[in-house]
Amino acid sequence: MGALADKILQSKRFVLMNRARADLIEGHVCRRLQIDPNDQRVEHFVVDRGTIAGGRRSIEIVELRRVATDPPLAMYGIKRPHGAEPESCVLASQLSIGPFVLDVSNDGVILEVYFPPDVNIRERRPIAGEYEYYGKRMGTLFLRLILVGANLLLLHRDERLDHIFVLGGGKTIDIRLIGWGWAAIWPIERFDEWAVEQFRWMYLQLSFQEPAIWKAFLSTLMKDLPEKIAPQALSYAYLAFAKQQAPSLGAGVRGDLAQRFLEFIVESGPVHLDVEPLNRFAEQGRDVARRDLAGLWDRVVR
Repeated sequence: MGALADKILQSKRFVLMNRARADLIEGHVCRRLQIDPNDQRVEHFVVDRGTIAGGRRSIEIVELRRVATDPPLAMYGIKRPHGAEPESCVLASQLSIGPFVLDVSNDGVILEVYFPPDVNIRERRPIAGEYEYYGKRMGTLFLRLILVGANLLLLHRDERLDHIFVLGGGKTIDIRLIGWGWAAIWPIERFDEWAVEQFRWMYLQLSFQEPAIWKAFLSTLMKDLPEKIAPQALSYAYLAFAKQQAPSLGAGVRGDLAQRFLEFIVESGPVHLDVEPLNRFAEQGRDVARRDLAGLWDRVVR
């Protein structure tokens, strides 16, 4: 054992590498690829180094390939964290919603599995046959942020497409979320506010305006909501979110965005939450012309 670790250490370009981290990478790679550390195939691995921007700091990337032209077999990021990142990264890893953190050393350097760009949500969007599974997985991810036993809620606060990764496919689809450097922890009493933030993120960035994704997401939230949280709390939060999206249908960009949201609600149809005004709006809106949606919405809100 040690051949792969030696190859990693031989690269003088790594700034944060040491023997312990090299051994850690070797052990994880061998387990991941199901090969013996003494196997001759280890000798054929090519070790490359790269860096990517990461907020206030750069992340040092270790890439392992069989030959220089192959895509990475394994990628690991070594970075100096900022803010509360070590604690929140480890927590996200334990909840199976973030990167798998291999090590947090005494000097605060994090070593984690790094997801290749081709599974980023920008490159790997779910296809039609995956919409329901994707929506359910997103609902499951959000529910994991409710730490019932500790009476806490985890809020990511840096939600963007660059931070979401889609792994697997079909029924085995999985979602991972990175970039926990700005995460906040709220008391569970702020559930209403927290839920509104999750609805907004899902609608604006991750539902892709697909009703099948949206309905599967909401259905999962309601079905698996912890007993400690009343279903009505989720319903009230959803209604508050909906009202925020279309407070005014005046002229200009704001009016166009609000109109699109109302049309999306109508297209999605009644949801699985107990929000009778919104469900009634969705049903009535199917037979209402676009220009009349605003008036119908105003009546519902009142």
